[in-house]
Amino acid sequence: MKWLVWIMCCLWGLAACHHPGTGELQRQAGEIAAKYAPDRRTGIAEVVLTPAGRGKVLVEGETLFPEVRTEILELVKATGYQVIDSMRILPEPDGPGPWGLVTVSVANIRQKPSHSSELTTQAVMGTPVRIIRERKGWLEIQTPDQYLGWTNNSSVEVLDDIRFEEWKRAPRVLFTELSGQMTSGPGNGQAVSDLVAGSVVIQKSTSGIYGELLLPDGRTGFSDKKGFAEFQEWKDTVNATPEGICHTAEMFTGLPYMWGGTSAKALDCSGFTRNVFFLNGLILERDASQQIRHGEKVSPDDHFAGLQKGDLLFYGSKEPFRVVHVGIWLGNTEVIHASGRVKTESMDPESRNFSNYLHDTFLGEVRRIIAYPGGAGIVRVKDHPWY
Repeated sequence: MKWLVWIMCCLWGLAACHHPGTGELQRQAGEIAAKYAPDRRTGIAEVVLTPAGRGKVLVEGETLFPEVRTEILELVKATGYQVIDSMRILPEPDGPGPWGLVTVSVANIRQKPSHSSELTTQAVMGTPVRIIRERKGWLEIQTPDQYLGWTNNSSVEVLDDIRFEEWKRAPRVLFTELSGQMTSGPGNGQAVSDLVAGSVVIQKSTSGIYGELLLPDGRTGFSDKKGFAEFQEWKDTVNATPEGICHTAEMFTGLPYMWGGTSAKALDCSGFTRNVFFLNGLILERDASQQIRHGEKVSPDDHFAGLQKGDLLFYGSKEPFRVVHVGIWLGNTEVIHASGRVKTESMDPESRNFSNYLHDTFLGEVRRIIAYPGGAGIVRVKDHPWY
């Protein structure tokens, strides 16, 4: 192949042989970008190389990774071209960030900065986010699972580094029930906000069975203390177990399915599994096609021997291979998953709650998460620097 490129180059004339074509440079630049950002859902590395005349190349694009810019500029310079550098490093230096906290019970995050754009994920109150940039009332943010998307700026309290560190040192509490309410007085008064499982707020004080809470945007209210766990103690002691995963999963039974949903109001299949594992101290990647990449691979036989409660089972098509669904193994041939609603169905054709869909689309792919925390794609909450 190298000889072919050399011969073609020489056919164009000796002068052209000093530099490879920008098409080849673009391919190599693409490989560098893909090395740092193989998945557009969690990374940005977009680069375009354009001939600028007289041995110059214009390098344009944007990336979250300064290393991408450095390596691509070195690549172009090494070929003898002069570089016109127009690469942008994100987050934008003059943006509103660099950090934020979700201020509403559930923030909708979309693919593009538009209400008509696809809902891709959500974040619940008190979720720390990284702010990438702002566009006309919208913020591009990155959630703790590294997922990128756009939400209304009214849903996020913007923080500088100092305020963000203060929040991490504050007496935070985690809401552990499916749903709840904050009111202006202990047990009564006007509604201040609703709460959903996984919300993180600051506890200012306690009064009997009630706690006075401080929300990220400065609002205060009261809620029953029994629905909360002291966050620092929880994240230091929570331990994901097969029984704990199954118990949490069954709490969600009956909740409606919604594409892009990741909260206890409505959720999709991977939003359900992500929520369940978060409440047991583990942060998974967002989508089923991402979750299958991580954990210990378990090979089930025809009778599902070797599976353990809490394992993730994946579904889709084998030809071509595509993951479109995920559920949690409960044992006894049963899987709990979000499909229409959160429900428990069996993989056994003889069972009264047998699911043709689960049976016919099972890929034979199982991942054991609780035995493999701390690696790529599976992060303990206590180890995540944003918490």
